[in-house]
This record gives sequence, structure tokens and C-alpha cells, in this order.
Amino acid sequence: MHTRAVRIGLRDGFLLFLVSEIMLFFGFFWAFFHSSICPAIELGSKWPPFALDVIFAGYYPLYNTILLIVSGFAVT
Repeated sequence: MHTRAVRIGLRDGFLLFLVSEIMLFFGFFWAFFHSSICPAIELGSKWPPFALDVIFAGYYPLYNTILLIVSGFAVT
């Protein structure tokens, strides 16, 4: 029951929100890939850096991914 101008404003606002979220995540992934492809001299020119403890992907990340997928199916 909104007017045409309000519907257009809501649609455009939602599209701007989606575009901003896409740009935010693109920036995060760009920063990660840029750091991993050409690491800075301050990091010892090595990726991952020496002081970083790397988590094996088969433990917590796998458990969290499975939990997210199961909860997504449970909600829908």
C-alpha cells in the first residue's frame, strides 16, 4: 500500500545496501589475496607470517561451516 515513489525508494535503498555489502566483502578478499600473493617486507616476505599460528581447516573451520549449513537448512 505504498506509493510508487516510496516503492522505488525502498527498492533503490535495498540495491544500494546490497552493492555496499558486495564491495565490503570484495575489499576483504582483495586485502587477503594481495597479502598472500605478494607479502610485505615487514612480514618477512613470507605468507603466512612467522608469528601467525595457522589453524588446520579440518577442525574448527569445518565444524563451523557444517553448523552454518545445518542451521540454514533448519531455518528454511
